[in-house]
Amino acid sequence: MSTPALAELLPRPGRVPLVEVVVTEAIDAQVTPRLRVLLDEVLALRPEHLVVDLAGCTHVDASGVAALLETHRQAMRDGGRLSLRAPSPSVHRNLQLARVANVLHIVLPKVSLPAEDWSAAAGTGTLVDPRPTR
Repeated sequence: MSTPALAELLPRPGRVPLVEVVVTEAIDAQVTPRLRVLLDEVLALRPEHLVVDLAGCTHVDASGVAALLETHRQAMRDGGRLSLRAPSPSVHRNLQLARVANVLHIVLPKVSLPAEDWSAAAGTGTLVDPRPTR
């Protein structure tokens, strides 16, 4: 595997390197319009990488899946990337049932913990157990 050149690691002019959006509620027909507005505003920043943290999201319905898929398409068209971070098992299952789990970039925690413990540490897909060691 080759190492990326330094120029590939630096953000391109006029672009934001990373934007993170944390979802703290279920994405359903009532929430989706607000989420779409937010994601459109974020995409206007032209992020290299947009991370949507789903650790606090308990459910995603078809309207939410469509919003995430359209955000993915818009990011890709603009040369960016969308990642969904730490979806709960039920949200991940809904993405699988909608047949978009292989299209969207999903970063799952590497250990099993309650969803409320995933969010902060799941950015890299590596999770440190927050329970104190003895």
